[in-house]
Amino acid sequence: MPHAHSTAKLLVIPSVVALQFSPPEFEDALSYFEPDALLVLGPREHAYTTVAFDHLTDDSVPVVFDPLDASLPDDYRAFTSNGVDVVFANTTADIESLHEGETDGSLDSDTETYVVSGLLDIDIDTDALSTTLTGRSEYRRALSPSERDGSYTHLVTRIEAGYAYTWDDLRVRGIGLQDGAGLPPLTCFTLDTAGHTTAESLDPGKLGLRAIHGVGPTTEDRLRTAGLSTTDDIATTPVEELAEIRGIGPRTGETIRSNARAFSEGRVIRTSETPLPGRDPVFIDIETDGLNPTIAWLIGVQDGIDGDYVSFVQPDPDDPGKAVRAFVRWYTANASDRTLIAWNGWNFDFPVLREQITAHCPQHLDAWKRASKRDPLRWARDHDNAVLPGRTNKLEHVAGALGWEHDDTGLSGAAVGRAYRRWMETRRPDDELDWERHERYCEDDVRSLAFIYEAMREANRLAATNDDRSQPVGETTEQGTLGDIY
Repeated sequence: MPHAHSTAKLLVIPSVVALQFSPPEFEDALSYFEPDALLVLGPREHAYTTVAFDHLTDDSVPVVFDPLDASLPDDYRAFTSNGVDVVFANTTADIESLHEGETDGSLDSDTETYVVSGLLDIDIDTDALSTTLTGRSEYRRALSPSERDGSYTHLVTRIEAGYAYTWDDLRVRGIGLQDGAGLPPLTCFTLDTAGHTTAESLDPGKLGLRAIHGVGPTTEDRLRTAGLSTTDDIATTPVEELAEIRGIGPRTGETIRSNARAFSEGRVIRTSETPLPGRDPVFIDIETDGLNPTIAWLIGVQDGIDGDYVSFVQPDPDDPGKAVRAFVRWYTANASDRTLIAWNGWNFDFPVLREQITAHCPQHLDAWKRASKRDPLRWARDHDNAVLPGRTNKLEHVAGALGWEHDDTGLSGAAVGRAYRRWMETRRPDDELDWERHERYCEDDVRSLAFIYEAMREANRLAATNDDRSQPVGETTEQGTLGDIY
Protein backbone atom coordinates (compact mmCIF):
# COMPACT_ATOMS: atom_id res chain seq x y z
CA MET A 1 0.00 0.00 0.00
CA PRO A 2 1.59 3.32 -1.00
CA HIS A 3 2.42 5.90 1.61
CA ALA A 4 -0.42 8.43 1.64
CA HIS A 5 1.59 11.56 2.42
CA SER A 6 3.36 13.88 -0.01
CA THR A 7 7.08 14.38 0.50
CA ALA A 8 9.84 16.89 -0.15
CA LYS A 9 13.58 16.24 -0.11
CA LEU A 10 16.24 18.44 1.49
CA LEU A 11 19.78 17.47 0.52
CA VAL A 12 22.47 18.56 3.01
CA ILE A 13 25.90 18.85 1.38
CA PRO A 14 29.07 19.50 3.41
CA SER A 15 30.81 22.51 1.88
CA VAL A 16 34.17 20.70 1.97
CA VAL A 17 32.61 17.99 -0.20
CA ALA A 18 31.02 20.48 -2.58
CA LEU A 19 34.43 22.09 -2.99
CA GLN A 20 35.79 18.82 -4.38
CA PHE A 21 32.84 17.90 -6.58
CA SER A 22 33.48 17.42 -10.26
CA PRO A 23 30.52 18.31 -12.51
CA PRO A 24 29.72 14.61 -13.20
CA GLU A 25 29.76 13.83 -9.47
CA PHE A 26 27.48 16.74 -8.69
CA GLU A 27 25.08 15.75 -11.46
CA ASP A 28 25.17 12.17 -10.16
CA ALA A 29 24.20 13.35 -6.66
CA LEU A 30 21.28 15.36 -8.02
CA SER A 31 20.16 12.48 -10.22
CA TYR A 32 20.32 10.00 -7.35
CA PHE A 33 18.57 12.03 -4.64
CA GLU A 34 16.33 14.27 -6.81
CA PRO A 35 16.21 16.93 -4.06
CA ASP A 36 13.77 19.82 -3.87
CA ALA A 37 16.31 22.04 -2.08
CA LEU A 38 20.03 22.00 -1.25
CA LEU A 39 21.53 23.13 2.06
CA VAL A 40 25.30 23.63 2.16
CA LEU A 41 26.81 23.36 5.66
CA GLY A 42 30.36 24.12 6.67
CA PRO A 43 32.96 26.88 6.49
CA ARG A 44 31.81 29.87 4.49
CA GLU A 45 35.00 30.03 2.43
CA HIS A 46 34.24 26.57 1.07
CA ALA A 47 30.74 27.59 0.08
CA TYR A 48 31.91 30.65 -1.80
CA THR A 49 34.88 29.12 -3.59
CA THR A 50 33.12 26.05 -4.94
CA VAL A 51 31.89 26.20 -8.51
CA ALA A 52 29.89 23.00 -8.27
CA PHE A 53 26.58 24.82 -7.96
CA ASP A 54 27.07 26.52 -11.31
CA HIS A 55 26.14 23.16 -12.81
CA LEU A 56 22.60 23.10 -11.47
CA THR A 57 20.33 22.51 -14.41
CA ASP A 58 17.07 23.34 -12.66
CA ASP A 59 16.85 26.90 -11.33
CA SER A 60 13.75 25.97 -9.32
CA VAL A 61 15.92 24.10 -6.81
CA PRO A 62 17.01 26.58 -4.12
CA VAL A 63 20.61 26.41 -2.88
CA VAL A 64 20.92 27.71 0.68
CA PHE A 65 24.21 28.31 2.49
CA ASP A 66 24.77 28.34 6.24
CA PRO A 67 24.38 30.85 7.91
CA LEU A 68 20.96 30.72 6.38
CA ASP A 69 20.85 34.38 5.38
CA ALA A 70 24.12 34.24 3.43
CA SER A 71 22.54 33.67 0.03
CA LEU A 72 18.88 33.20 0.78
CA PRO A 73 16.55 34.88 -1.71
CA ASP A 74 13.28 36.09 -0.22
CA ASP A 75 11.44 33.70 -2.51
CA TYR A 76 13.07 30.77 -0.73
CA ARG A 77 12.90 31.92 2.88
CA ALA A 78 9.75 29.83 2.92
CA PHE A 79 9.04 27.46 0.07
CA THR A 80 6.58 24.68 -0.63
CA SER A 81 7.31 21.50 -2.55
CA ASN A 82 4.72 18.78 -3.13
CA GLY A 83 2.56 20.34 -0.44
CA VAL A 84 5.35 20.30 2.16
CA ASP A 85 6.18 23.69 3.73
CA VAL A 86 9.82 24.40 4.62
CA VAL A 87 11.00 27.62 6.28
CA PHE A 88 14.66 28.68 6.61
CA ALA A 89 15.11 30.77 9.75
CA ASN A 90 18.29 32.60 10.70
CA THR A 91 16.97 34.71 13.60
CA THR A 92 14.25 34.55 16.23
CA ALA A 93 12.46 37.22 14.17
CA ASP A 94 12.16 34.62 11.40
CA ILE A 95 10.58 32.26 13.94
CA GLU A 96 8.12 34.96 15.00
CA SER A 97 7.16 35.48 11.35
CA LEU A 98 5.69 31.97 11.22
CA HIS A 99 2.53 33.55 12.59
CA GLU A 100 2.32 35.74 9.49
CA GLY A 101 2.66 32.67 7.29
CA GLU A 102 -0.28 31.01 9.01
CA THR A 103 -2.32 34.20 8.77
CA ASP A 104 -1.72 34.94 5.09
CA GLY A 105 -2.05 31.28 4.09
CA SER A 106 1.51 30.84 2.80
CA LEU A 107 1.90 28.09 5.42
CA ASP A 108 -0.70 25.33 5.57
CA SER A 109 -1.61 24.87 9.23
CA ASP A 110 -3.27 21.53 8.42
CA THR A 111 0.06 19.92 7.47
CA GLU A 112 3.50 19.80 9.06
CA THR A 113 5.82 22.78 8.60
CA TYR A 114 9.58 22.20 8.80
CA VAL A 115 11.70 25.00 10.26
CA VAL A 116 15.41 24.84 9.36
CA SER A 117 17.68 26.86 11.65
CA GLY A 118 20.90 26.98 13.62
CA LEU A 119 19.25 28.61 16.64
CA LEU A 120 19.28 25.52 18.88
CA ASP A 121 22.04 23.23 20.07
CA ILE A 122 22.64 20.36 22.46
CA ASP A 123 24.89 20.77 25.51
CA ILE A 124 25.84 17.56 27.30
CA ASP A 125 27.17 17.77 30.87
CA THR A 126 29.12 14.54 31.31
CA ASP A 127 29.64 15.19 35.03
CA ALA A 128 25.98 15.74 35.82
CA LEU A 129 24.86 13.27 33.13
CA SER A 130 22.39 15.83 31.84
CA THR A 131 21.48 17.27 28.45
CA THR A 132 20.33 20.81 27.76
CA LEU A 133 18.74 22.24 24.64
CA THR A 134 20.51 25.58 24.44
CA GLY A 135 18.57 28.48 22.96
CA ARG A 136 15.33 26.78 23.91
CA SER A 137 13.76 29.61 25.95
CA GLU A 138 14.33 32.30 23.32
CA TYR A 139 13.26 29.99 20.52
CA ARG A 140 10.09 28.89 22.26
CA ARG A 141 9.24 32.48 23.18
CA ALA A 142 9.52 33.49 19.53
CA LEU A 143 7.53 30.48 18.35
CA SER A 144 4.73 30.83 20.94
CA PRO A 145 3.46 27.28 20.31
CA SER A 146 0.19 27.85 22.16
CA GLU A 147 -0.68 30.62 19.71
CA ARG A 148 0.08 28.58 16.59
CA ASP A 149 -2.53 26.60 14.71
CA GLY A 150 0.01 24.52 12.79
CA SER A 151 2.38 21.74 13.76
CA TYR A 152 6.15 22.22 13.42
CA THR A 153 9.25 20.06 13.22
CA HIS A 154 12.50 21.90 13.92
CA LEU A 155 15.46 20.82 11.77
CA VAL A 156 18.62 22.04 13.46
CA THR A 157 21.89 22.53 11.58
CA ARG A 158 24.03 22.64 14.74
CA ILE A 159 22.86 19.23 15.95
CA GLU A 160 24.29 16.14 14.28
CA ALA A 161 22.07 14.19 11.93
CA GLY A 162 20.49 11.27 13.72
CA TYR A 163 19.37 13.21 16.77
CA ALA A 164 15.63 13.08 17.41
CA TYR A 165 13.86 14.18 20.57
CA THR A 166 10.77 16.12 21.58
CA TRP A 167 11.46 18.77 24.20
CA ASP A 168 7.98 19.29 25.62
CA ASP A 169 6.25 20.74 22.54
CA LEU A 170 9.40 21.26 20.41
CA ARG A 171 9.98 18.34 18.04
CA VAL A 172 13.71 18.61 17.27
CA ARG A 173 15.61 16.72 14.57
CA GLY A 174 19.32 17.12 13.92
CA ILE A 175 20.43 17.67 10.32
CA GLY A 176 24.00 18.80 11.02
CA LEU A 177 27.22 17.29 9.73
CA GLN A 178 28.37 14.00 11.20
CA ASP A 179 31.71 13.81 12.97
CA GLY A 180 34.24 11.18 11.99
CA ALA A 181 37.28 10.44 9.90
CA GLY A 182 37.29 11.35 6.24
CA LEU A 183 34.81 13.44 4.34
CA PRO A 184 31.35 13.74 5.92
CA PRO A 185 28.52 12.15 3.94
CA LEU A 186 25.80 13.79 1.95
CA THR A 187 22.48 13.33 3.72
CA CYS A 188 19.08 13.66 2.09
CA PHE A 189 16.15 14.25 4.43
CA THR A 190 12.72 13.22 3.23
CA LEU A 191 9.98 15.28 4.87
CA ASP A 192 6.30 14.49 4.61
CA THR A 193 3.12 16.40 5.34
CA ALA A 194 2.38 14.28 8.43
CA GLY A 195 5.65 15.12 10.22
CA HIS A 196 7.60 11.96 9.40
CA THR A 197 11.29 12.60 8.78
CA THR A 198 13.71 10.06 7.34
CA ALA A 199 17.24 10.37 6.06
CA GLU A 200 19.59 8.62 3.71
CA SER A 201 23.33 9.21 3.84
CA LEU A 202 25.74 8.61 0.99
CA ASP A 203 29.51 8.50 1.06
CA PRO A 204 30.73 11.14 -1.43
CA GLY A 205 33.16 8.49 -2.64
CA LYS A 206 30.16 6.65 -4.13
CA LEU A 207 29.45 9.32 -6.72
CA GLY A 208 30.50 9.42 -10.36
CA LEU A 209 32.73 6.57 -11.49
CA ARG A 210 33.48 5.69 -7.88
CA ALA A 211 29.92 4.42 -7.58
CA ILE A 212 31.36 1.34 -9.30
CA HIS A 213 32.72 -1.14 -6.76
CA GLY A 214 36.48 -1.39 -7.11
CA VAL A 215 37.02 2.09 -8.58
CA GLY A 216 38.91 4.46 -6.28
CA PRO A 217 40.31 7.94 -6.92
CA THR A 218 43.44 6.74 -8.76
CA THR A 219 41.58 4.31 -11.01
CA GLU A 220 38.91 6.94 -11.64
CA ASP A 221 41.56 9.41 -12.86
CA ARG A 222 43.08 6.79 -15.16
CA LEU A 223 39.70 5.84 -16.60
CA ARG A 224 38.81 9.47 -17.26
CA THR A 225 42.21 10.04 -18.88
CA ALA A 226 41.39 7.12 -21.18
CA GLY A 227 38.15 8.84 -22.17
CA LEU A 228 35.80 6.75 -20.00
CA SER A 229 33.65 9.17 -18.01
CA THR A 230 30.45 7.22 -17.26
CA THR A 231 29.49 3.81 -15.94
CA ASP A 232 27.95 3.04 -19.33
CA ASP A 233 31.32 3.74 -20.97
CA ILE A 234 33.02 1.19 -18.73
CA ALA A 235 30.21 -1.35 -19.01
CA THR A 236 30.48 -1.38 -22.81
CA THR A 237 34.28 -1.30 -23.09
CA PRO A 238 35.91 -4.69 -23.82
CA VAL A 239 38.01 -6.08 -21.00
CA GLU A 240 41.01 -6.16 -23.33
CA GLU A 241 40.84 -2.38 -23.74
CA LEU A 242 40.39 -1.79 -20.02
CA ALA A 243 43.38 -4.03 -19.32
CA GLU A 244 45.59 -1.79 -21.45
CA ILE A 245 44.99 1.18 -19.13
CA ARG A 246 47.94 1.72 -16.81
CA GLY A 247 47.51 0.04 -13.43
CA ILE A 248 44.40 -1.96 -14.33
CA GLY A 249 45.26 -5.22 -16.09
CA PRO A 250 42.98 -8.12 -17.13
CA ARG A 251 41.74 -9.18 -13.69
CA THR A 252 40.86 -5.69 -12.47
CA GLY A 253 39.43 -4.87 -15.88
CA GLU A 254 37.08 -7.85 -15.68
CA THR A 255 36.06 -6.91 -12.13
CA ILE A 256 35.24 -3.27 -12.77
CA ARG A 257 33.50 -4.08 -16.05
CA SER A 258 31.24 -6.62 -14.29
CA ASN A 259 30.54 -4.12 -11.53
CA ALA A 260 29.80 -1.38 -14.07
CA ARG A 261 27.43 -3.67 -15.97
CA ALA A 262 25.53 -4.57 -12.80
CA PHE A 263 25.27 -0.89 -11.83
CA SER A 264 24.42 0.40 -15.31
CA GLU A 265 22.02 -2.36 -16.32
CA GLY A 266 20.36 -2.77 -12.93
CA ARG A 267 20.77 -6.52 -12.71
CA VAL A 268 22.70 -9.27 -10.97
CA ILE A 269 25.83 -10.39 -12.83
CA ARG A 270 26.98 -13.95 -12.07
CA THR A 271 30.73 -14.45 -11.58
CA SER A 272 30.77 -18.17 -10.81
CA GLU A 273 28.79 -21.33 -11.49
CA THR A 274 28.08 -21.97 -7.81
CA PRO A 275 24.33 -22.59 -7.44
CA LEU A 276 22.28 -20.14 -5.41
CA PRO A 277 21.68 -21.73 -1.99
CA GLY A 278 18.32 -22.24 -0.40
CA ARG A 279 15.70 -24.95 -0.83
CA ASP A 280 12.07 -23.83 -0.71
CA PRO A 281 13.05 -20.54 0.97
CA VAL A 282 11.35 -18.71 3.82
CA PHE A 283 12.30 -15.02 3.90
CA ILE A 284 12.66 -13.22 7.23
CA ASP A 285 13.55 -9.82 8.65
CA ILE A 286 13.55 -8.62 12.24
CA GLU A 287 13.08 -5.26 13.95
CA THR A 288 14.77 -4.63 17.30
CA ASP A 289 15.38 -1.81 19.76
CA GLY A 290 18.83 -0.89 18.44
CA LEU A 291 22.25 -2.10 17.38
CA ASN A 292 22.74 -4.02 20.64
CA PRO A 293 19.22 -5.39 20.88
CA THR A 294 17.43 -6.50 24.00
CA ILE A 295 14.27 -7.46 22.13
CA ALA A 296 13.22 -8.63 18.67
CA TRP A 297 9.78 -7.07 18.78
CA LEU A 298 8.77 -7.58 15.14
CA ILE A 299 9.58 -10.57 12.94
CA GLY A 300 8.33 -10.57 9.37
CA VAL A 301 8.09 -13.74 7.28
CA GLN A 302 7.25 -14.39 3.63
CA ASP A 303 6.35 -18.01 3.03
CA GLY A 304 8.13 -18.69 -0.28
CA ILE A 305 8.88 -16.59 -3.36
CA ASP A 306 5.24 -15.79 -4.08
CA GLY A 307 3.88 -16.82 -0.70
CA ASP A 308 1.84 -15.11 1.97
CA TYR A 309 3.32 -12.67 4.44
CA VAL A 310 2.86 -13.00 8.19
CA SER A 311 4.24 -10.87 11.00
CA PHE A 312 4.86 -11.60 14.66
CA VAL A 313 4.74 -8.39 16.68
CA GLN A 314 5.11 -7.52 20.34
CA PRO A 315 3.65 -4.12 21.29
CA ASP A 316 4.15 -4.75 25.03
CA PRO A 317 7.80 -4.43 26.14
CA ASP A 318 6.90 -6.20 29.40
CA ASP A 319 6.67 -9.48 27.46
CA PRO A 320 9.86 -9.29 25.35
CA GLY A 321 9.71 -12.91 24.18
CA LYS A 322 6.21 -12.93 22.72
CA ALA A 323 7.16 -12.28 19.09
CA VAL A 324 10.07 -14.73 18.99
CA ARG A 325 8.02 -17.48 20.67
CA ALA A 326 5.23 -17.06 18.13
CA PHE A 327 7.72 -17.08 15.25
CA VAL A 328 9.50 -20.25 16.40
CA ARG A 329 6.19 -22.05 16.94
CA TRP A 330 5.16 -21.12 13.39
CA TYR A 331 8.49 -22.18 11.92
CA THR A 332 8.69 -25.55 13.68
CA ALA A 333 5.08 -26.33 12.77
CA ASN A 334 5.12 -25.15 9.15
CA ALA A 335 8.63 -24.82 7.72
CA SER A 336 11.21 -26.68 9.78
CA ASP A 337 12.48 -28.56 6.70
CA ARG A 338 12.93 -25.38 4.66
CA THR A 339 15.65 -22.74 4.38
CA LEU A 340 15.53 -19.42 6.20
CA ILE A 341 16.82 -16.51 4.09
CA ALA A 342 17.93 -13.19 5.65
CA TRP A 343 19.88 -10.30 4.13
CA ASN A 344 23.08 -9.81 6.10
CA GLY A 345 21.61 -12.56 8.24
CA TRP A 346 24.87 -13.92 9.62
CA ASN A 347 25.83 -10.49 10.89
CA PHE A 348 22.53 -9.63 12.56
CA ASP A 349 19.23 -11.52 12.20
CA PHE A 350 20.45 -15.07 12.86
CA PRO A 351 22.61 -14.38 15.94
CA VAL A 352 19.98 -12.04 17.41
CA LEU A 353 17.27 -14.65 16.97
CA ARG A 354 19.48 -17.29 18.56
CA GLU A 355 20.01 -15.03 21.59
CA GLN A 356 16.28 -14.35 21.85
CA ILE A 357 15.35 -18.02 21.53
CA THR A 358 17.92 -18.93 24.19
CA ALA A 359 16.44 -16.34 26.54
CA HIS A 360 12.72 -16.81 25.94
CA CYS A 361 12.05 -20.29 24.54
CA PRO A 362 15.15 -22.45 25.05
CA GLN A 363 13.15 -25.62 24.38
CA HIS A 364 13.31 -24.63 20.69
CA LEU A 365 17.05 -23.91 20.62
CA ASP A 366 18.02 -27.31 19.18
CA ALA A 367 15.46 -26.90 16.40
CA TRP A 368 16.89 -23.46 15.65
CA LYS A 369 20.44 -24.81 15.50
CA ARG A 370 19.34 -27.48 13.02
CA ALA A 371 17.48 -25.01 10.83
CA SER A 372 18.96 -24.38 7.39
CA LYS A 373 19.95 -20.71 7.16
CA ARG A 374 21.32 -18.77 4.21
CA ASP A 375 22.50 -15.20 3.63
CA PRO A 376 22.34 -14.20 -0.07
CA LEU A 377 24.47 -11.10 0.55
CA ARG A 378 27.31 -13.23 1.90
CA TRP A 379 26.91 -15.73 -0.94
CA ALA A 380 27.14 -12.99 -3.57
CA ARG A 381 29.61 -10.52 -2.09
CA ASP A 382 31.85 -12.43 0.30
CA HIS A 383 32.03 -15.65 -1.71
CA ASP A 384 32.43 -13.84 -5.05
CA ASN A 385 29.51 -15.59 -6.71
CA ALA A 386 27.71 -12.54 -8.09
CA VAL A 387 27.94 -8.78 -8.53
CA LEU A 388 25.01 -6.80 -7.19
CA PRO A 389 23.65 -3.50 -8.52
CA GLY A 390 23.23 -0.47 -6.29
CA ARG A 391 25.61 2.09 -4.82
CA THR A 392 25.92 0.02 -1.66
CA ASN A 393 24.97 -3.51 -0.67
CA LYS A 394 22.18 -2.32 1.61
CA LEU A 395 18.95 -4.19 1.03
CA GLU A 396 17.05 -1.10 -0.08
CA HIS A 397 19.78 -0.02 -2.51
CA VAL A 398 20.10 -3.41 -4.19
CA ALA A 399 16.34 -3.93 -4.40
CA GLY A 400 15.79 -0.41 -5.75
CA ALA A 401 18.49 -0.86 -8.39
CA LEU A 402 16.76 -4.06 -9.51
CA GLY A 403 13.47 -2.21 -9.94
CA TRP A 404 11.69 -2.82 -6.64
CA GLU A 405 9.21 -0.05 -5.79
CA HIS A 406 9.44 0.45 -2.06
CA ASP A 407 6.42 1.13 0.12
CA ASP A 408 7.10 4.72 1.18
CA THR A 409 6.35 4.38 4.90
CA GLY A 410 8.64 7.26 5.83
CA LEU A 411 10.65 4.93 8.10
CA SER A 412 14.18 3.58 8.25
CA GLY A 413 15.76 0.81 10.30
CA ALA A 414 17.38 3.21 12.74
CA ALA A 415 14.17 5.21 13.14
CA VAL A 416 12.20 2.04 13.88
CA GLY A 417 14.67 0.92 16.53
CA ARG A 418 14.80 4.34 18.13
CA ALA A 419 11.01 4.66 18.20
CA TYR A 420 10.53 1.32 19.95
CA ARG A 421 13.28 2.11 22.44
CA ARG A 422 11.53 5.39 23.30
CA TRP A 423 8.25 3.50 23.70
CA MET A 424 9.98 1.04 26.06
CA GLU A 425 11.34 3.89 28.17
CA THR A 426 8.34 6.20 28.45
CA ARG A 427 5.14 4.21 27.74
CA ARG A 428 3.54 7.57 26.98
CA PRO A 429 0.58 7.48 24.57
CA ASP A 430 2.32 10.09 22.41
CA ASP A 431 5.29 7.72 22.01
CA GLU A 432 3.33 4.61 21.10
CA LEU A 433 4.22 3.39 17.64
CA ASP A 434 1.92 3.40 14.66
CA TRP A 435 1.98 -0.40 14.61
CA GLU A 436 0.38 -0.81 11.19
CA ARG A 437 2.92 1.56 9.62
CA HIS A 438 5.86 -0.23 11.23
CA GLU A 439 4.56 -3.63 10.16
CA ARG A 440 4.31 -2.30 6.59
CA TYR A 441 7.94 -1.20 6.80
CA CYS A 442 9.07 -4.67 7.86
CA GLU A 443 6.89 -6.32 5.22
CA ASP A 444 8.46 -4.18 2.52
CA ASP A 445 11.93 -5.31 3.63
CA VAL A 446 10.90 -8.96 3.54
CA ARG A 447 9.21 -8.74 0.15
CA SER A 448 12.13 -6.80 -1.34
CA LEU A 449 14.45 -9.55 -0.05
CA ALA A 450 12.37 -12.14 -1.90
CA PHE A 451 12.53 -9.91 -4.99
CA ILE A 452 16.34 -9.80 -4.82
CA TYR A 453 16.53 -13.55 -4.30
CA GLU A 454 14.38 -14.15 -7.36
CA ALA A 455 16.64 -11.85 -9.40
CA MET A 456 19.65 -13.85 -8.21
CA ARG A 457 17.92 -17.08 -9.15
CA GLU A 458 17.15 -15.75 -12.62
CA ALA A 459 20.78 -14.75 -13.03
CA ASN A 460 21.88 -18.12 -11.77
CA ARG A 461 20.01 -20.07 -14.47
CA LEU A 462 20.17 -23.05 -12.12
CA ALA A 463 17.68 -24.49 -9.67
CA ALA A 464 18.24 -23.43 -6.07
CA THR A 465 19.95 -26.17 -4.10
CA ASN A 466 20.55 -27.04 -0.50
CA ASP A 467 23.80 -28.94 -1.00
CA ASP A 468 26.02 -26.51 0.88
CA ARG A 469 26.11 -26.61 4.64
CA SER A 470 24.52 -24.03 6.85
CA GLN A 471 27.07 -21.91 8.69
CA PRO A 472 26.87 -22.02 12.50
CA VAL A 473 26.05 -18.71 14.16
CA GLY A 474 29.23 -18.76 16.21
CA GLU A 475 31.36 -18.53 13.09
CA THR A 476 30.93 -14.78 12.82
CA THR A 477 31.71 -12.09 15.36
CA GLU A 478 30.67 -9.11 13.24
CA GLN A 479 27.88 -6.87 14.46
CA GLY A 480 25.10 -5.94 12.08
CA THR A 481 23.65 -2.50 11.53
CA LEU A 482 20.16 -1.09 11.20
CA GLY A 483 21.09 1.14 8.28
CA ASP A 484 20.05 5.05 7.85
CA ILE A 485 19.84 7.69 10.36
CA TYR A 486 16.35 8.71 11.29
